Amino acid sequence: MRKFVSLRTKMLGGILLPNLIVFLLTGMFIISSVGNSTHQLIIDQLSSDGIAVSNQVNEFFSQNVSKVKTIASDYCIEEGCLEALPNVAFADIPSFGHLLQALHKQQQIDSDTVLAVFIADVDSEQFMMSDGYVTGPNFDIASRPWYAAATNKETIITTPYTDISTGMLVVTIASPIVESNSGEVLGVAAIDIRLDRIVEIMNEYEIGETGFLVCIGPKGTILYHPDSTYINLNFVETNFSTEIKNAVSSSTFDDYTFYVDDTEYYGTLTEVGDTGFMVLTCLPEKEAMTTYHNVKKEIAGAFMFSLVIMAICVFILSKQMIKPLISLRNAAHSIADGNLNVELTSRSSDEIGEVSVAFSKTVEQLKKYIIYIDEIASVLTRISVGDLVFTLENDYAGEFYKIKDSLLKIKTNLRSTLEHVAVSSSKVLENSMHMSDNALALAQGATEQASAVEQLSASLSDVSQHVEVSAQRTENANQQIISVGEHIAISDQKMQEVLHSIQHINEFSSQINAIIKTIEDIAFQTNILALNAAVEAARAGTAGKGFAVVADEVRNLAGKSAEAAKNTTQLIVQTIDAVADSTKIAHAAARAMNEVVEGANSIIKELDEISKMTTEQSNAIAQITIGIDQISSVVQTNSASAEESSASVSVLSQQAKIMEQEIKKFKLS
Repeated sequence: MRKFVSLRTKMLGGILLPNLIVFLLTGMFIISSVGNSTHQLIIDQLSSDGIAVSNQVNEFFSQNVSKVKTIASDYCIEEGCLEALPNVAFADIPSFGHLLQALHKQQQIDSDTVLAVFIADVDSEQFMMSDGYVTGPNFDIASRPWYAAATNKETIITTPYTDISTGMLVVTIASPIVESNSGEVLGVAAIDIRLDRIVEIMNEYEIGETGFLVCIGPKGTILYHPDSTYINLNFVETNFSTEIKNAVSSSTFDDYTFYVDDTEYYGTLTEVGDTGFMVLTCLPEKEAMTTYHNVKKEIAGAFMFSLVIMAICVFILSKQMIKPLISLRNAAHSIADGNLNVELTSRSSDEIGEVSVAFSKTVEQLKKYIIYIDEIASVLTRISVGDLVFTLENDYAGEFYKIKDSLLKIKTNLRSTLEHVAVSSSKVLENSMHMSDNALALAQGATEQASAVEQLSASLSDVSQHVEVSAQRTENANQQIISVGEHIAISDQKMQEVLHSIQHINEFSSQINAIIKTIEDIAFQTNILALNAAVEAARAGTAGKGFAVVADEVRNLAGKSAEAAKNTTQLIVQTIDAVADSTKIAHAAARAMNEVVEGANSIIKELDEISKMTTEQSNAIAQITIGIDQISSVVQTNSASAEESSASVSVLSQQAKIMEQEIKKFKLS
């Protein structure tokens, strides 16, 4: 459910919120502009004050620089430096009295500022002062700060220092004494001036109510500060923030925002001509931006007052607008609750009053619509009980005419439709009876077909089992044949080994023949030797009888050896012949064994093919069995579907009868 938000709240939010945003943005812009302008004005004023002070301080130094340059260019002083030769004292030169008088006169011209006037001679390394003090020759003048005027050949202002005799803060302004003809530096003319005038200049200026000025020397020595404890301190030793200290150290002249302790200040750092001195103006941010803060408060107050006035105006306006709208809302709620006896008494002369008049006309028209609704409700009630014989008496206006036209079309179309439905229901009843009979016959046939398929599936299952057993036995036979083939191969291998052994026996027989031939040769030679021995024994006579006996024995032994060798030869020949016959038989057996191996391999291949074919047949029968199972499932499904169709047709027949009875309830004419 949507959350209720009042029109007054929307008006307040829709008007005040945008205006608040506009006021805020405008206020921020104005405040920012005022702040920037105020800040810039303050900076410009501080810069202007700093420049004014710097100009006065610069004028003070410029006047004294002019004095020093006048002294350095005095002809009398130039002559005195020329007379002061090395190792000659100032007091001994002819123009000493004139020099002392000139120096004293220059000091008396501005005795309030100038503490002393003195000159220093470069050659004799001595100096004399306006009060009559004179150093002797060879005094260490080169170590004095003002001596840089001689080395740099320009007028210089030393850093501030405290005079020993007076305790005052002073600076020395020195200028080189140059010979007119040669341009050679003869000495240095200088004056010591008090810085009280600078303090007077600073005191003449006021920087706001709480602001102040700071005068800083060339090396950061503070010459002036409202707080006397800062005098003679270096600026880096103060409690100023780091950014302004860095600016003073680097002589970066610009506008700055800095802090002294924890207080924020605005200020400008300004140089004092070419003197190396600088002036810092300081004004607290709180005082500088007082006007800005006051303006900001005034703007915020004005904006808040404007918003309050605007809120009051919106509240009053919304109250005047909402009162007639509340009356309209109440009337609308009454109409929504079914009460059309409402009266609107709005006196508003604007668009809301016109809406009230239009709303009253709408109520009057709604009262007329009640008559239409009553007649339509009566007609719909008659239609609900099946009575389609009715008429609409009222002249319907506006959109209600479409309802009248639609009801008449409903009457015509519904009557036509019901008449067609009555005819169709009779035909549906007749056809459903025929379909019921056919579905029953189909269910019986499907049942018988499923029984036959189950018997066929059982037979195929038995065949498949027999084929599997045959395949298994074929596989076993194949394995046995493979084992026999392996044994035959081993036997063939052994036969080859026998053939190899017989070949070795043949080789050994050949070697034995050679040995027997050697034995026969030995027997023959022995027999020859025995004959020779007998001949020699006969020649020897009686002495050779013993030798003749040995010769006879040797001959007998040779004869026996020859006979034994002959007999052995015959046996070996017979053995060789037998081995040759065995070799032939072994070769024949080996060839037969090879044929057996080849036959066994052929049988193995055939049995392997038979095993593969048997396996394929078993797989095919398994696929046929799966197909028969699927057919059986389909037949069973068809049988179940036929039975369901029969049941559905029976239900359809019953519904057709019910439809025919329901159609008879309608009154069509």
